[in-house]
Amino acid sequence: MFGVVTSIVGLGSTAFSPSVGIRTTYPGNLGIGFTTILNVSNAVYDNKTGDTTITIPGFLPTLYERIELRDLRFSCSSGGISSVQSFPSGTYGYEFTVKKVNPNNSFVVNVGLSTLPHTYVGGGFVVNRSVGIQTASYSNITGIVTVTSPNARTKVGDVITLVGLGFTCPSGPTTLYYPSGKNGYQFKVNKIIDIVERLPRDIYNTCVKQYRKIKNSV
Repeated sequence: MFGVVTSIVGLGSTAFSPSVGIRTTYPGNLGIGFTTILNVSNAVYDNKTGDTTITIPGFLPTLYERIELRDLRFSCSSGGISSVQSFPSGTYGYEFTVKKVNPNNSFVVNVGLSTLPHTYVGGGFVVNRSVGIQTASYSNITGIVTVTSPNARTKVGDVITLVGLGFTCPSGPTTLYYPSGKNGYQFKVNKIIDIVERLPRDIYNTCVKQYRKIKNSV
């Protein structure tokens, strides 16, 4: 099964830690979000289209997922004076959608146009908050997708970005990827299935017995 759940926590980060997440102070979504911080090894910016091709060793990007991009160092020349600056500047924010994934796993995001060519000098990192999906089942009657994503932490009412789920259907022999984008990629969580509902009965009974044993001994 393919696909990722992307939960964009927000900007205004105050601490980075690849193992425990990123704490944010963004007023609309205060808290800690699961994250991976990835160092950029190369970036090629096309100022005429706004497209930036980014290379990160070992990173397998997913089409249409959202990433946070920070502190790429570019040199440019304006009026005969050359300078090195950090981009993105924040004019268009710091979160961008992966619009293309290349065969070598470099990927393309559009960060906005510029009147000046820019040359990548070094540095920069990507904050990736995507969480892998194990299983997904779709009801064509209700339109509801039930997703199993062990590392995701969500609650009812949360809005998540869902991309790249691979399904097969009678209309075609190949794998098709959903959502198609026709209804967007962001969806509200309607229900959280309690973990007990997913436990095999014997494991559940063992857990209950252990709990009762500890409770009675107190």
